[in-house]
Amino acid sequence: MSLPTENASRITVTVDVPFSQQKAFEQWIQLVWLDGGGMGSPTIEEEGDMKAHRCGCIRSGPFPIYSHFATVSFNCKESSSLEPEVTQIRWQCDMDIPFLLRWPVAGITYIAFRCMLLYQSKYMK
Repeated sequence: MSLPTENASRITVTVDVPFSQQKAFEQWIQLVWLDGGGMGSPTIEEEGDMKAHRCGCIRSGPFPIYSHFATVSFNCKESSSLEPEVTQIRWQCDMDIPFLLRWPVAGITYIAFRCMLLYQSKYMK
């Protein structure tokens, strides 16, 4: 599978969680990536590099897309020393989707990403 073209659909979802970047990352890997974020466990075809935060992990999904590339970032938000640490999780995915399916697949993907991130923020410990 190749990288998406410049005509790819871009989906971006963000959520703030009251935890450090490291804690948010660890919980995202467990609750969302491995456990499916409340939407059922995913099929993982290749684990990826366990020493590099599972970089290169390949999961199969239900949508007919030509290619995709996703990144998840964990950015510390500024706060005063009296407030708890807050991390913004940003999940961005570029997907080459067949033309007639572009809007439904992009919409469903946005909702799924949003639900999974909200699931994580609800169940983080």
